[in-house]
Amino acid sequence: SLDNGVVLSGDFIKIDGRRGVVGGDRSQLDADNVCLVSEQGSARLGRETIVNVETLNIQAAQGVAIGEDSTVDVGDALALLSTGQAKASSTVIEKGAVVSAGSMRLEAPQRAELGADLILTVTNELSLISTGTTSGSSAGIRSGTQLRATDITISAQRSARIGEKASVSASQQLHIEAGQCDISRSATITAGSRSGNCQ
Repeated sequence: SLDNGVVLSGDFIKIDGRRGVVGGDRSQLDADNVCLVSEQGSARLGRETIVNVETLNIQAAQGVAIGEDSTVDVGDALALLSTGQAKASSTVIEKGAVVSAGSMRLEAPQRAELGADLILTVTNELSLISTGTTSGSSAGIRSGTQLRATDITISAQRSARIGEKASVSASQQLHIEAGQCDISRSATITAGSRSGNCQ
């Protein structure tokens, strides 16, 4: 675990906590490449964390999260991956965060979710993927979030969701595929082209 207010900088930062990685609130990461890994537990950045990196990879057996009100600037690829099968196996960017990245991928058996009131700008492709088939498995975007990307893919075995007053803009391709589609009528969705069964 990291204390609150910790500043870490370097060319390559890897934090490997077998039973979990807990980032302190108001921490700062400034590096070319950052990797957080937990083979058995969860991995998360704390609230109000400031991240300025080229690549950011967070991978854990259970929950993976970027905390509330964080500011995350990733020049190249941002990847959040949960590999377990428990109900806690989710990837989430929590509410109020401001995130920019070259590409972004959130994948989990349960929830792959962009929280409420986020501002996200992705230069290339954003993917939200929920691979699970159990109740509660979903990929989606919560209310009030503003997302802009070149290509957007939302894929879920169970449910794909876009919340109230969310704004989703794909300058090229938007693909939404799910067993069940739950898209708010108040959401604003624009795309160069659309595909999938959630039109």
